[in-house]
Amino acid sequence: PVLVGEDSVLTSGFAPSLLLVVLAYTLFAGGVAKVRYGWSGWRDGSALRFYLEQSAPAARWPWLSRLMTGSPALCRAAAWTTLVLELGAVAAIFSSDLRLPLILSWAALHIGILCVMMPAYWVQMWCYLLLVDWVRLASPLTGSPSPPAAAAPDGAGADVLAAIGWLFAAALLYVLVTESEQWPFTSVPMYSNGTRTADSMPLPPRSELHARAVCAARGRHRAWQRAWVDQEYTEDIMVRPVDGGEPRRLFHLLAEEGTTTFVRWSQYAKVVRGTAIEDVAAKPPDRPEYDGGSGRVYPATRFLRRVAPLVREALPGWERYSALELVCRTDTGDVVIARADLADTRVEEPAQ
Repeated sequence: PVLVGEDSVLTSGFAPSLLLVVLAYTLFAGGVAKVRYGWSGWRDGSALRFYLEQSAPAARWPWLSRLMTGSPALCRAAAWTTLVLELGAVAAIFSSDLRLPLILSWAALHIGILCVMMPAYWVQMWCYLLLVDWVRLASPLTGSPSPPAAAAPDGAGADVLAAIGWLFAAALLYVLVTESEQWPFTSVPMYSNGTRTADSMPLPPRSELHARAVCAARGRHRAWQRAWVDQEYTEDIMVRPVDGGEPRRLFHLLAEEGTTTFVRWSQYAKVVRGTAIEDVAAKPPDRPEYDGGSGRVYPATRFLRRVAPLVREALPGWERYSALELVCRTDTGDVVIARADLADTRVEEPAQ
């Protein structure tokens, strides 16, 4: 039985077209992020080599990972291939002739990532299958003629779908231009920073923390670096031992106890970064450090007081540690911007 008429808006192909726009945008936005945040490192391949080195323990094909990290020329070629495929992804929206070759190239890119890095983009690759016109592709093999292109439907339903499509595309462009970090449309620097080595990452001067925090709070996200892998962090929560020993990074300490499986590091790092920016921006320009005697409770201290009970519950033997500290790294050393005693059982109310 025919459920919808041939001229129904439900046969317009709107759903696969919208899916194509989203998938092409995702790849294009990744290429833009690499140019925007780490052009020099991606241009010479050093950024890709850095990420491959950091991903080596998780590589599914270790021999290929070693081959690539040992060859700057191969990393450079792979970096440029990645940039071309990502920045050229939008061509699939406008060219039906290029669509299938580009989709196959995207799948090959994800398979390459699967072999030498941690991410597994299975969902994206399954979605690519929905973009292929299988009937038209199989027509030479089956001997049946290629089906004619569907006529564009008209009427109120078509107008509504067109409006939805244009609004969605406008939202994606807005996110891309403004570098928005707001749910549900989020711009992330996934493997885009131009870091060459963990030691060469530039750290901000202490005197610039406030100005950078104010800029980042106003939406200029490049003013305060965003980490994507652990080695790129510029702020973190440290756990200070009672015996005065070396402080430990909270996420790493909890990971050793197997209690961080509910959150990804990138999500954790985003929350810590946002808290640090809010805190430093709220303080006097020349005093980003924590001052327990000032009487005012700034955002990061309030946040740590709310986190402390969770740490006491999740961390076996928490009594060996005295405090949580939110630390910002600078070119002259770490700056402690917030502190909360682990033994403090007060209930910190959220800021109004």
